[in-house]
Amino acid sequence: MPSDSTPLPALGQQVRLRAADLSVICSVAASDARALTLSGPIEHPGGPAEVIFAHARGVTCLSGELTVAAAGNRFAVERSQLLEQRRETFRVPVSGRTAVTREDGTMEYFELKDLSVEGARVLSGTPMKLGEPLSLVLTLNGRDLGVSGRVARVDEGGYGIRFDQLARSDESLLNRYLVEQQRERVRTRD
Repeated sequence: MPSDSTPLPALGQQVRLRAADLSVICSVAASDARALTLSGPIEHPGGPAEVIFAHARGVTCLSGELTVAAAGNRFAVERSQLLEQRRETFRVPVSGRTAVTREDGTMEYFELKDLSVEGARVLSGTPMKLGEPLSLVLTLNGRDLGVSGRVARVDEGGYGIRFDQLARSDESLLNRYLVEQQRERVRTRD
């Protein structure tokens, strides 16, 4: 049985259902702590199954029992497992460049390697110091988002940037972008 801290998919969220040779995308029509109701016709007799979905902390796989019925397809949750990202927020590998402005006003482009709502990893040969304040411009689905942060980690060829407090609307925009990217990664893996 999953614990109270087990993330469950939101109503209307798309999930991947796997059962034997079946692998389909379904929407969550209803949920409680022990079961999900999945919408859409499912051509399967039922039995052991998995539901996989992305959320703010990563990707979770729920294992349980699928019951297929005209009144609704019920998935009884027996166990959950966080498949990726054992962090408070999840990181998504990305590729592209980000404009970085340093404290002295100089601006240059760094290679963006991964992104989360708390920070980013960038690659650059430019020397920077731990704690150095920076401003970044992230382009998310064609929209520029300006964020400020500090160098939190220095390693070979790159830097971990920890964002300062984001406005709620900016955090929401970034989180939606990350969930979309993570879903796409799950979809293309199958």
